[in-house]
Amino acid sequence: MNIARILIAFILTGLLAGGSLSAAENDTLGQSQQQREAIAERWDIAIDNIRDAAIPGLFEVVIGSQVIYLSADGRFLLDGDIVDLENHENLTDKRRAQARKIAIDSFGEDNMIIFGGENPVHTITVFTDTDCTYCRKLHAEIAAINDLSIAVRYLLYPRYGPGSKSWQIANNVWCADDRQAALTQAKLNKTIEARQCDTPVMASYRLGQGIGFRGTPATITADGDLIAGYLPPQALLERLDQLADSHNSR
Repeated sequence: MNIARILIAFILTGLLAGGSLSAAENDTLGQSQQQREAIAERWDIAIDNIRDAAIPGLFEVVIGSQVIYLSADGRFLLDGDIVDLENHENLTDKRRAQARKIAIDSFGEDNMIIFGGENPVHTITVFTDTDCTYCRKLHAEIAAINDLSIAVRYLLYPRYGPGSKSWQIANNVWCADDRQAALTQAKLNKTIEARQCDTPVMASYRLGQGIGFRGTPATITADGDLIAGYLPPQALLERLDQLADSHNSR
């Protein structure tokens, strides 16, 4: 199910319960912390940011890494992308990338399993499931990826959710003495010793749900761009170079 649709349903429920915003509220929508807190409370949903959209009369609402647009009177909601035709730039994608970067950076490397040397040219964050075929294929090539000066930061993401077999495996991997070795063994379908400890699995699962990708592996670049699915090492490097160049040219 499309997560953006779920979020929109939540917002619409709040709007119907709270009614349209007053004219006085329209004048300052998204321009003060107090106003944003009032809007968030009214809609019963955490809103990370509300600000003027590129189109006059619309406000941009960022929820997690999802971006939607709201009319000034709170009546109309737009689910779609705003594209600047003059500059050939998808402004909504740009905001999604910024939101993903903030979310990943805030999560922290202490909650990741990292493969790669110091000072890599590229660093990617990969949501991975131990039972995912293409996640296993990617990990089988981890040495080749690292040799291309790409560091891989794994976030454990059992895509079938709490209670699934892969969820328990993810917990066991995190609780192992050597997480790198345990993850590699899990990707080879080897049994990992069952252990109990505090793990970030639920937090990384919720993070992935908030980002809204559809499958694993899901790769987030250092700039917050989303690369869906598996790419061979050389193709991955070329894609990362291309995305980095596009950011440098902005």
